[in-house]
Amino acid sequence: MLIAQAAARVAPLGWHVQAFARIALLKQLQPLPTTLVVDHFGLPRDQADCEYLVRLLRTQDVYVKLSGPHPVSGPRNPKAVQPFDRIDDLAALERLHGWVGDETLFRKILVDNPARLYDF
Repeated sequence: MLIAQAAARVAPLGWHVQAFARIALLKQLQPLPTTLVVDHFGLPRDQADCEYLVRLLRTQDVYVKLSGPHPVSGPRNPKAVQPFDRIDDLAALERLHGWVGDETLFRKILVDNPARLYDF
């Protein structure tokens, strides 16, 4: 599996691997020799997928990425450069803060966890 191969190559460098993959693919992975970052929440399809992701977080060296670059909506044209959608970042952060509802957890999500993952 490509994720496992990449993890084996970058582990000696202290790097992590990031996977943009559905939970079904992640279920096929054995524990990796380095940190795994699951992009786009692991693209869960149902509650069982979410529960599996929580188990990964609790039992392995796994992070879940809650965001990505601002996407382009609408039809894509691979032959043209398309600008990102305009996003109100402040409104997005305020919405996340409302969902979290706890200052300590909010700081952990946006400050402590990224600092630990990227060692800064």
